[in-house]
Amino acid sequence: MNKFIYTLALVLVYSFNSNAQSLNGSYVNEAGQKLIVSNHVDGKIFAFSVQWGVKDEWDCIFTEEGDAIQKDAKSAYYGSDAEWPTISFSIEEKIISLSIHPDRIGMDCARYGDSTTDMYTSFKKQ
Repeated sequence: MNKFIYTLALVLVYSFNSNAQSLNGSYVNEAGQKLIVSNHVDGKIFAFSVQWGVKDEWDCIFTEEGDAIQKDAKSAYYGSDAEWPTISFSIEEKIISLSIHPDRIGMDCARYGDSTTDMYTSFKKQ
């Protein structure tokens, strides 16, 4: 009986732990663009592909794919430098928001384009 209670307690602790939440799946922004997360198992790294932005006069529509490294349960980054990443991921339950380094999107899109607004950078899990 004690072994059963111990096992049940471990399962409950694991299931309520935020690291136990799998990020795998498709996320969509308000423009219908997708962020797809796969291979998220251990809370350290996950594969992603994403499209965001708007096809405007500055050509501010972007795609990126690669492996993101999780800093903790609520954040991750993609790029060679954790302090100045190409993309930062902010993770809140079923929403992943992107912060994109201006070098990745170019100064016209950072200054004039809509590619950095919530409409394009906030993705909700389907």
